[in-house]
Amino acid sequence: MALTKATNRMTSGAEVHVDDFGAKGDGVTDDIIAIDAAVAAVSAAGGGIVRFRKATYMKSTDLVIPTRVKLIGDGMDVTIIKNTAANIDGISFGATASARHGGIEGIQILGNSGDTTNIGLQFHSTNGYAHGVFKDIYLIYFGKGMSSGDQLWECQFNGIRSSYAVDYSFYFVGVAGTSSDNLLTKLYSDKVGNTAGAGTGRGFHIVTALRKSTLLNCTVGDTTSTDTQLYITGSFLNILGGNIEGFTLADTKSAVYVGYNSVVSINGMTVQNVAGPAVGEAYVYHSTATTRLTLTSNMQLNPSVPGNLKSMRVSGIGGKIFHTGNRSDADIAYTSTSAGDSGTEIVEVEGRLFLKAIEIDLSGAATTEMLLYLDNLYGYMKSCNVVYSEATSADAGVAINLGNTTDPTFFGTITNAVSKALWSTEEMTIDDRRITKPVILTCVGGKTGTGKAVVTIEYSIME
Repeated sequence: MALTKATNRMTSGAEVHVDDFGAKGDGVTDDIIAIDAAVAAVSAAGGGIVRFRKATYMKSTDLVIPTRVKLIGDGMDVTIIKNTAANIDGISFGATASARHGGIEGIQILGNSGDTTNIGLQFHSTNGYAHGVFKDIYLIYFGKGMSSGDQLWECQFNGIRSSYAVDYSFYFVGVAGTSSDNLLTKLYSDKVGNTAGAGTGRGFHIVTALRKSTLLNCTVGDTTSTDTQLYITGSFLNILGGNIEGFTLADTKSAVYVGYNSVVSINGMTVQNVAGPAVGEAYVYHSTATTRLTLTSNMQLNPSVPGNLKSMRVSGIGGKIFHTGNRSDADIAYTSTSAGDSGTEIVEVEGRLFLKAIEIDLSGAATTEMLLYLDNLYGYMKSCNVVYSEATSADAGVAINLGNTTDPTFFGTITNAVSKALWSTEEMTIDDRRITKPVILTCVGGKTGTGKAVVTIEYSIME
C-alpha cells in the first residue's frame, strides 16, 4: 500500500516521502529499510526527490545514494538522520559508480560521541561525483565530517557545518588534475579534534583535489587542536574571505599551509586569536619551488600574542610568494630548512599607497598631532622617515614617537642623539605595522637651539 502511494506520487513528479515507505521518524525505530526503499524507487524512476519531515530517523547502516537522487529535509536543526550504533558512515555518494545531479538539503547527519573511523558525508574513492548541490547540512560526531576520495566536478557546497570530527572536518583527496570547478561557500569547522584530546584534528585538508575551485567565507573555530587548520597541497584554489581563529599552534605547525605544486590566492581571510610557540612559527607556511601563493590586499593576520608569530614562514626549495603589503601583520620571515636551499623569491605587488607628512619643531614645546584616521578601515604602515628640514644643534636628543591612541610608541620611536645636518634622513624601525586606530605623532620637544624635522609616513589601506 505504501509503495503504491509513493509510486503514484512519483510518476507525477518523481518526488516521494520516506514516511510513505513506512519510516517512523520516532527516534527509536530503525528506518533504514524504508529510507532505502524510497531512494530506490526514485532512482528507478530516473531520479527525483526524497523528502523527510521534522523528525529523527534512525538507521543501522550506511545510507547510499545513487545518481540523480536528492534528499530534502525541513532544516538541519529539525530533520535528523541518526546512526543507531558506533562508527557507521552517514550518507554516501558514488559508492558503486560515478554519480551526478543529486544532493542533500536541510538535514542533520548525526553519529555518536566517541565515533572515530566513520564519515558523515562521503564521496567514495572509487568513483567521482558531478553537478551536485549540497546545502544546509550539519555533520556531528564522525571521524571525518565530509570526505571526498576522488574527483568532484562542478559541485556546490553551501552552509555545511561539521562539529566534533575527530580527524578532519572537511577532507578532500583526489587524482591530480581531475577534480575541478567546485564552489564551497560557508563551510564551518567547529570543535574538530575536541573529543580526541588536544593536539589532533584539522579543519580543511585539501590534497590534489578541488583544482580550479573557490572557497568562499569558510571558517575554522573553537578547537583544542594544535594542528594546521587549512592544509593545501597540489591544488589550484581561490580563497575569498573566511576566518581561522581561536586555537593554539604547535611548534612545527602553521594556521595555513600551502605547498607541493599548489597555486593559491588568498583574499580577505582573517587569521586571529591564534596563539603560537615562542620559537616564531607562521600563520602562513609555503614550501617547494613549484608552489605559487598570492596574498592579496585584504588578508588580515592578528595574533593573540602580538609579536609571537610572523605573518608568513616561507620554506623549501625556491618558489614565489606574491603580496601587496596591505596586510595587518609583521614582516615576512624567510626560513631555510634544507641544505642547498635556493631561496624563495618574495615579490611585493604594488598596492594603493598613500603618503602623509607633517613638520615639527624640535625646540618647541611637547606636541601631539593626529597624522591619520581611517574610519571603518584597516591599514598597513609601510615606513616612517624623519627628514631634518633645519640643521639641529648639538645637544641632547629629542624623542619622536609614532603610535596610536592607546600606545604612543606602537609603531616605533626615533631619538636624534646627535646634531643633524640639513636634509639628513633617519628611517624609523617599525615594531608593528597594523593600523586599526588613529595614528598619533608625539614629540617631546624642548631642544636647546634650533631644529625642525618633517615626519613622513607611507601606508596602504585594506579595501
